[in-house]
Amino acid sequence: MITIQHAVREHGAEAVYKAACAALEGDYSKLAEMDIEASTLAEAWAAQTAAYKSMTAAERAREQMTVNKELMKIAKRKPGPVPTVNGKRRNVFIDDESVEYAQQLGDGNLSAGIRRAIEIARAQAEGEQ
Repeated sequence: MITIQHAVREHGAEAVYKAACAALEGDYSKLAEMDIEASTLAEAWAAQTAAYKSMTAAERAREQMTVNKELMKIAKRKPGPVPTVNGKRRNVFIDDESVEYAQQLGDGNLSAGIRRAIEIARAQAEGEQ
């Protein structure tokens, strides 16, 4: 096995950096192909950090552009699932026991359970009048 700096000289800092990024996502094979021993996230992170420090300003700028592009994709995503009923998002304060019961009423869906509980309460109230 070789040191990170040797791998940087042999393969280039950007290539080692990208291999370390892949390792942080679970693919250690690219570091292994460079003969870099890394089997933990800490070792992959150390390789990534050392390679980044060795990157030129242009390489760092390219990496930053890639990161910014991915962040923009995330920022453009629509938030959450599309509601299947009329209404809007609300915040409520509710105890754990009530949450569990509402989830049972809604077959695991808290919002559906709350709506079901209101339907039941409304039907009972109308029946009492």
